[in-house]
Amino acid sequence: FQHYYITNNLSVLVSNMAFSGFKKTMGKTTQYLSEKIGNKEGSKTDEDFVELERITDNTARCMENINNKVMDFLQPNPVTRAKLATQATYARARGTAIETGYPQTERTVGEILTKSAEEIGTSSYYGRAVVELGEGFMKLADVKDSLDCDIKQNFIDPMEQTIKTDYKESIQGHRKKMNSRRLDYDYKISQHEKGRVTEDELYTAEDKFNESMQMSDVGMKKFVQAQVGFILLLYSTSHLVLGFSRRYLDKHLFKT
Repeated sequence: FQHYYITNNLSVLVSNMAFSGFKKTMGKTTQYLSEKIGNKEGSKTDEDFVELERITDNTARCMENINNKVMDFLQPNPVTRAKLATQATYARARGTAIETGYPQTERTVGEILTKSAEEIGTSSYYGRAVVELGEGFMKLADVKDSLDCDIKQNFIDPMEQTIKTDYKESIQGHRKKMNSRRLDYDYKISQHEKGRVTEDELYTAEDKFNESMQMSDVGMKKFVQAQVGFILLLYSTSHLVLGFSRRYLDKHLFKT
């Protein structure tokens, strides 16, 4: 009998919780539709918060665009790039995270020249010249591989991690929750006016909304203030590209 009593009480509790969650969801949906279709105004955040949202979103969008364009510079062929990304994903899933490097054009040219030289024969002056040219292109490919690795490790990966963790998961997560709680709060304001919601319920909804707004505000300010770190990443990347240019034009890559 005691087991039945406990089980029955738990079932009632779970049912009540499910109904409460459904009721809250319906309330937020009603408020959302009232604003979108019925042109009902919801609670507004202050101008400083709206401006902070704008700066944060624009900064994140800029960072993402820069990352994409830098990847285009390092690995120009989008089809090959997508293929390598897919292969890397499958390799990590299998626990064999061996990533294939991007097929540099210079390496392809170097391999063709070297193979052609073998067919011609390296005993001739022309054959040896083709071999030396091919080796030079292979060295250029190594230089580009090094730049690819350095920029991905020191620029692209940190930027991607920042966008993913700090912006998409944290800031957007808090803002999504804030908007959800704002809908719940505004719905309860209208219900309170009709006597269907108590003062305590209204105050609780307001506190939750303000809490999420505060967490969003703190996260966005930290993200924007971290721009100094982003500038340092850009600065270090410019030096990597400068070093690459100098090595790429190094006369010692090709025998003269």
